[in-house]
Amino acid sequence: MKISHQEFLKKAEKKKLSGVYLFSGEEEFQKKEILDKLIQVLIPPTHKSFDLDILHASRSSTVEIINKTSTFPVGAEKRLVIVYDIDKLSPSDKKLLLSHVKGIPESSCLVLVSSQSNKRKKFLLDLEKKATGVEFPKLYDNQIPSWVSNRVKGYGKSIKKEAIGVLQNWAGKSLPDLANEIEKLIIYTGDRNTITAEDVEQVAGYTGTNDIFQFLNSVGQKNTKQALEVLNNLFSYGEPPGTIIHWLTE
Repeated sequence: MKISHQEFLKKAEKKKLSGVYLFSGEEEFQKKEILDKLIQVLIPPTHKSFDLDILHASRSSTVEIINKTSTFPVGAEKRLVIVYDIDKLSPSDKKLLLSHVKGIPESSCLVLVSSQSNKRKKFLLDLEKKATGVEFPKLYDNQIPSWVSNRVKGYGKSIKKEAIGVLQNWAGKSLPDLANEIEKLIIYTGDRNTITAEDVEQVAGYTGTNDIFQFLNSVGQKNTKQALEVLNNLFSYGEPPGTIIHWLTE
C-alpha cells in the first residue's frame, strides 16, 4: 500500500500508525521534516533515550533492527525505530528483513528510509508489498510554486504569484534555501497576511553575482563610497576574496 507524505503526517498527528513504513525517494528535505515531526509527535522529549532508536543500515544488521523493535516502549505510546540507507543492508540481511517485517509488534513503529526510488530497486519493491510506502520524489520546477504557496499557507499567510517568481529567481529550486527565505519573509511581514514581490526583493534580494556586478560598476564609475559598501556586503555574505580579485582582473 502507498500513501502520500501528507496522508502519513495526518495519521502521525492522530497517532494512527501501522507497524512498518518505507520512506523512499530523492527529496531529502521533505523526508527529514516529516521524520522530525514524527519524532516530535510520538516520543516525549524526556523519553527519547528510551523509546527512540536511529540506526544506519551500513552499520546495523537486521537482527539488531528486529531486537530494537521488539523492545517495549517505556514512556511513549509506541517505540520508534528509524533505519537510514536501508539499501545498504547485506543481501542476507535484506532477505531476513523481508521475512520478518510483518512480525513487527504493534507497540513499535519501524520507518525504513531509502534515498532511492522504489521503481528501480527489487528489494524496495518487495519491501513495499509488506510495508506502507511513502514516496518523496524530487519536485519538478513547475511544482515548486505550489510548494512555496502551501508552505506560506502553513504559517497562516498567502504569497502573490509574482512574489513566488521573484523568490525562485533569487533562491533557486533548493527546498532548504526556499524554506529559509520563507521563514525570513514570515518574520519580515509581521502582522500582514500577504507576501508581495516587494517583500521578497527586500528580504531575499541578495545574490553574490548581483553584488559583484554592482561592485564592478561602482569601481568603473570611480564611486568609491558605493564600491566600499557593496564590497562590505560581499564579505559579510562570505564571498571569497579570490573571486572578487578574479572579476576585477578579467
